[in-house]
Amino acid sequence: MLDFLDDYALCCFNGAPSVFPELPAERTQIIMPALDPFRTKNAPLSEVEGRVLLTNCGIDPTRSLICQVSRFGRWKNPWQAIDIYRLVKPQIPSVQLALVGAMEAADDVDAQDVLSSVQAYAQGDPAIHLLSDPQMITHREVNAFQRYASVILQRSSREGFGLTVTEAMWKHQPVIRNFSDRIARANQAWI
Repeated sequence: MLDFLDDYALCCFNGAPSVFPELPAERTQIIMPALDPFRTKNAPLSEVEGRVLLTNCGIDPTRSLICQVSRFGRWKNPWQAIDIYRLVKPQIPSVQLALVGAMEAADDVDAQDVLSSVQAYAQGDPAIHLLSDPQMITHREVNAFQRYASVILQRSSREGFGLTVTEAMWKHQPVIRNFSDRIARANQAWI
């Protein structure tokens, strides 16, 4: 592994446990993940403007909204977000779910397959919004979803805390990070 790092003067890691012990200390730097509060995605956004942006995405801003912002990847577990929505729906019949993940990453080779699977799993429920068009989902829309959803989910099964969680918390939103393994196992048929 170290042979691949010979060409680099400095190697950056997100925490001390990630640093290869064989690397000399002068060639390592720990840079904690962070967000930029001045970027469009995190800047203040009025409720009026946020409601307009949500409406333009097909969301009714007067109804409760559960939201997950993440790419459509297997490890992001969008199926479990739908399961959570289905558990909430009997208690709050007007609830909506938005899975927001603009499909623009070149390394996201399975995204279309995952999106197709999630569409099938949603079973045509009109209150489940699958938003993947990068022309429609810009940083302004992501900001609106993270700022004005009722609750933010982050169901990733293979990542740490995640910047989308940090972004939502920056916007004073409640975030649900973990959920029952029973539901996760039930989703394996859809993955």
